[in-house]
Amino acid sequence: MRGTAPAFAALLVALTARATAGAAAAIVEVPVLVDDREIAQVPAYFGDEGALLAVAGGRFAQALGPYLLAERLASLVRGIDAAGRLSPAAIRAGGVEFFFDPVRVAVRVDIPVARRPVTLLDLTNLSGTAETTLPPAAISGYVNILAGREYREESPRIEAPAWRPAVVDFDGAARVAGTVLEGAATYRERTLSPWQRQDVRLVYDRPEDRIRGVLGDVHYGIRDFQIFQSLVGVSLARNMELQRDRSSSPAGR
Repeated sequence: MRGTAPAFAALLVALTARATAGAAAAIVEVPVLVDDREIAQVPAYFGDEGALLAVAGGRFAQALGPYLLAERLASLVRGIDAAGRLSPAAIRAGGVEFFFDPVRVAVRVDIPVARRPVTLLDLTNLSGTAETTLPPAAISGYVNILAGREYREESPRIEAPAWRPAVVDFDGAARVAGTVLEGAATYRERTLSPWQRQDVRLVYDRPEDRIRGVLGDVHYGIRDFQIFQSLVGVSLARNMELQRDRSSSPAGR
């Protein structure tokens, strides 16, 4: 809020000066926010009542270049008028959600994942990756399927099928409002119980505190000669993997 008052005051001064001179609009540099991060500042054109009329089309399109598919960016550029401006209606027609925040005097842009280019990450050098990754959607999920069948060449003296029963593994998760339901199952062909349930659990993470809560099949750490036993219940424990960029060396206690 410390930067809000000066920005809003500058906007009022610009509007007053333009209105006095009889101009139809005021021009103010405003920040453009993508994923709540400022990526650029572009000139914005305001009417006498303080309504946002348009932004500088060339600079706006250039700022969004790394965040849009090529065809979407071309559609956005086609919406620039003869004066070099992009109206909010033209921006939304190009497939970009556009909002003006009068409190922060900033432009907020929401771009769906399907309209963004693919980002390649170098797993050997992840410095800065946390600043560029997309936040998860309110509702998301995935299902992985791994299927296989084994062929064995047997001795002619042993009568056994060369093709072994097929095995299909399912692994999936669904996330709704920060809570994840994850589970796994296995299908084995030609058995008395072909379907076998693996771990199923509800997971809620608090990465800022490195805390993970689990309801269902829980995991716990074992050491040395201890044996892991499957447990169903509730767990609330610190999980160091929630902040992988932080060094968490044991203190010997």
